[in-house]
Amino acid sequence: MTPAQLAHARHNAYRLLSQLLLHGVTPALLPHIMALPELRQPLPPVFDPDAAAADHQRLVGFTLFPYESVFRHPSGLLGGPLTAAAAQTYHQHAFTPPAAAAADHIGVELAFLAFLCGGEANARRAGQQPNGVAAWQSHQRRFLQTRLLPWLPPLAVALQQQPLPFYQAVGEMLLELAADHARALGIEAAPDDDDAAASAALLADDKTSLRDIARFLLTPPHSGVWLSREDVARLARQQQLPRGFGEREQMLLNALRAAAQYDALPAFVASLHDHWRDWQAAYRALAAQWPPLAPFIVCWQARSHNAGTLLSQIAARLEPLTPPLNSGNLS
Repeated sequence: MTPAQLAHARHNAYRLLSQLLLHGVTPALLPHIMALPELRQPLPPVFDPDAAAADHQRLVGFTLFPYESVFRHPSGLLGGPLTAAAAQTYHQHAFTPPAAAAADHIGVELAFLAFLCGGEANARRAGQQPNGVAAWQSHQRRFLQTRLLPWLPPLAVALQQQPLPFYQAVGEMLLELAADHARALGIEAAPDDDDAAASAALLADDKTSLRDIARFLLTPPHSGVWLSREDVARLARQQQLPRGFGEREQMLLNALRAAAQYDALPAFVASLHDHWRDWQAAYRALAAQWPPLAPFIVCWQARSHNAGTLLSQIAARLEPLTPPLNSGNLS
């Protein structure tokens, strides 16, 4: 494969993954999917467009919010400076992003990488000078290193944990593509991380409440993991706790309060700790399988480790408490 063909292949791969994560499996995308054994095999034997649309909506509309700002901003909320920065990057490169989602949606970021790889392929075919080709590669390197790779590890683990084999395969394909691209571009370092120790002062504050704990655990830049509504429901069911419905924070807070009321808080915290251990194991496996991504996994390992330590400290403080902890603070 020539360098031009390789750049074009990356363009096609990023574009397909972008479309799948933005729109799901559609009749228009089906021929491209069927040409790739790794994506064809997990599809149902008979394609049902309504079922495919429902799976996609369940994944990105209810279970997993695939936005850089949700995974990287300390607030854990959609929008804000990261979304604006992504939009500004697109504007600087005269790239028109898909209108289907915010600028920092994973599908939009992959569409931008497809655009950059397509630019490199066209430059090579046109016989441009080496510095022209290098400029396209420099843009790819910077976007991968500073925008996509810093939040790809938790997104990939979250996709692996979904009961949707097709999107598990999509996540695996994305990891393979990004790891190979990072290796080819010589990306060996991740941006500096200053959030890994965010749990250090949480328990030191006498005013820390169950709501504060819930919010911390649900914010990926602090906790190092993605905790979905389905995860909260599953963990609450294990202890036979009501959790109600609604936003993730309210569901987790309901479960924590119910656990405190029914003297089940130590057991529920232990279940949460098991969830964090599963993520730590997933990060170790990811780093072993995709060495080029290891520099970007380290900070997520540190965050999840610190959150796990926090849960251990909470469990240690709860054990001697009688009567059960109330829903106010941890003192």
